[in-house]
Amino acid sequence: MKNKKDYFLTKLDSVERRAKSIIADTQTARQAYDSYETDIANEYAMRIEDTAERLTLTARELPVCTWKVGAKEEVENQYNEIINIKIGFTQTGLLAVIMPLLLPKKERGSAEYIRQNLNTALSKFFTDKPYLKMRDVFIVYRHVYDERFPERKKRDHDNIEINMVSDCIATFVLEDDAPELCNHCYMSAIGNEERTEVYIVPKAEIREWFDFEKTIPKEGVKLSSNGYG
Repeated sequence: MKNKKDYFLTKLDSVERRAKSIIADTQTARQAYDSYETDIANEYAMRIEDTAERLTLTARELPVCTWKVGAKEEVENQYNEIINIKIGFTQTGLLAVIMPLLLPKKERGSAEYIRQNLNTALSKFFTDKPYLKMRDVFIVYRHVYDERFPERKKRDHDNIEINMVSDCIATFVLEDDAPELCNHCYMSAIGNEERTEVYIVPKAEIREWFDFEKTIPKEGVKLSSNGYG
């Protein structure tokens, strides 16, 4: 088994290798785009995105690999500030999770970054609150697309990231996520920026939800940390 120093250096080498790969692919993508070869530019843009996600996951492990006490908590707090997941209650009392990113279907790479960040945000939100343990609900996913890019293709609703998000939410919010107790609803909307909104809606209130959804402004809903009355 490698010692602590070797383990840190192995991770560091991985970060360096992927960083160099991103730089090389960035140059190729730029040249292709300047030459109007948009298909090639898109191919390399996807490679950059995939490598960057892998690099990010490895980079997040680096401070922990130094074996400094509290490093893991520092990384989680820092990453949560960067991603800035919002959790709270709507004016109608629905629990909502707002993530400033879309959830694309991933053919490669890992969605672990979503699980880590969302679990951290949910744990922080419920630090001074009891878990809800709801049942007979809809988990409603509302994928919001930036109105400045109307040509952007809408993404697949059924993907691994959605499954991960549902699992994380179920731990804190649902009594059980069995199919007979928890349904899923997916929709797309236009807003002032990309984001994914997740709402926990009791089945008895799903008709009212659709009326509520029509009133959501482009900048999204305002959330309150207190929804327990």
